[in-house]
Amino acid sequence: PLSPLRVERVRGEQTLASAMNQEDALLASVASGKVADWDATRAALHAKLGEVLDQFHKSEAQEGPEHESFCRRRDELLRLLGDYDEPPFTIQRVAELLVDPQRQYSTSSKFMNGMDKLLTVSSTISTYKS
Repeated sequence: PLSPLRVERVRGEQTLASAMNQEDALLASVASGKVADWDATRAALHAKLGEVLDQFHKSEAQEGPEHESFCRRRDELLRLLGDYDEPPFTIQRVAELLVDPQRQYSTSSKFMNGMDKLLTVSSTISTYKS
């Protein structure tokens, strides 16, 4: 039998795994072109973008001016994403990149340049709906 501490640890891991699976499922849904609840989607994308950028940054171990530049660009990308009242028409590509960021980009600067282009559009998906 499992001890009470072990049971609680397993429950906590399952809750975390469940939350991560929900976020991944939402991103996968957006990557396939479906956006049901923009507020929930934006929050999940915001969290995932921050996580992906932090992973890139950690793997590159930047210091000094490079670190400051990274932080400024990170904050700007997160702000851009948060500014949309509706999903940008590039939302599907944003989600695709967040699901598998290193498939297309090997460095944080390249990834950030790509995200910047996707998040500086003015049209939303409602612009193109019939």
